[in-house]
Amino acid sequence: MKTEKAQNQIFALKFRIYPNKNGKAMLKRCFAASRKYWNHQVAAQTENLKTWNDRKEKWVKDGGEKHLQDLKDKMKKDLFNLRFQKINSQTTNTAINGETKRTIARLKTLIRGKIDA
Repeated sequence: MKTEKAQNQIFALKFRIYPNKNGKAMLKRCFAASRKYWNHQVAAQTENLKTWNDRKEKWVKDGGEKHLQDLKDKMKKDLFNLRFQKINSQTTNTAINGETKRTIARLKTLIRGKIDA
């Protein structure tokens, strides 16, 4: 017995519409609203980028890199202690080790990005 798979055919149709006066007015309102929303979102994203750059500059001036270095060192000490707790069977949640390692990696990435920038 030979079974054949049904193939999914994908095709596209093009329609050309010729709206009447009411349809034209409705389309015009719809496109105007879309354009207004689009412009609003672009302005919001631009403003967000400007404030982000300002916050970044302030953070660097305030010694943010030093804070990240201190946090990374603290996390390394915590990881060291967690390893001993795991060996001595003092911990119930061993997933904390992996999460701590990932956090240290994220901090290293942030520090490298701040230094390169």
